Amino acid sequence: MFKFEKTNGQKIRAFFRYQYSLVAANPNKAKSRPHSKPVSTFCILADDKSKQKLAEAAAFCSEKDRFSYFVGRKIALSRALEALKLNREERKNAWKNFLEM
Repeated sequence: MFKFEKTNGQKIRAFFRYQYSLVAANPNKAKSRPHSKPVSTFCILADDKSKQKLAEAAAFCSEKDRFSYFVGRKIALSRALEALKLNREERKNAWKNFLEM
């Protein structure tokens, strides 16, 4: 989670959550057990005071890709910022705070 401020003074919080998928045990490995792995990342942008959701976006991982929390967060955040229609200075501030996280 991180915060950034719009030019009008509104403070926005960004949250990330993940969706997991169950992976079956590998029959070729003796000690293999079923486990869950993340398959998608969601970014929720909300007003800091009212907690009202302003935008939400997702990034999905292909079965062929190796999941990366950082890459998923970048893609989901970029889509959420695009949906919020921020100006250049506000987006720059959001990315600066994201990278300091």
